[in-house]
Amino acid sequence: AVVSTQSTGSSGINAEYGERPKGGARHAHKLQLRTTGSAVMDRFAFGRCIAWPESITNNCSAVNEWIFPRSKGAEDNGGAGVFGFTRTLWEVLCYGDEETYYMPLQPKIHNDEYSDPQAAYCCCVNMKTGKLFTGDRNQDCQSTQHCMQTCRDAWDSTIGQ
Repeated sequence: AVVSTQSTGSSGINAEYGERPKGGARHAHKLQLRTTGSAVMDRFAFGRCIAWPESITNNCSAVNEWIFPRSKGAEDNGGAGVFGFTRTLWEVLCYGDEETYYMPLQPKIHNDEYSDPQAAYCCCVNMKTGKLFTGDRNQDCQSTQHCMQTCRDAWDSTIGQ
């Protein structure tokens, strides 16, 4: 299969030849997919950089096990290399003997269109689900440039008992 995108003012990307995108995906205005032979397209997804399947959300270590093979980690170590979707530093911090729970303070949440320039987020999360503690990003998250979160309220003392 050949995948190509075109961005304003760029020649695009051609995955067949391993070329990197010029101009960034943010400016893309066209996505073209072409398959030959028996290639089957069974999923087309777009949106946030790091979004894992909802079915594993209640297991922190499963989330990391899902992220790493898709990361820019070394190919000989199980990562996807330069074609990975994220750097390995975006793995989530887990808690507990089996690491199925989340640490209540996640100090490195991937930046988005609302982030301060050159900054990510630190956020308070629910220790069982990993989702924002109150569900309100403005309350649960701060820029990593000035993170003062303690997440005391997010600590679940029933975990591990």
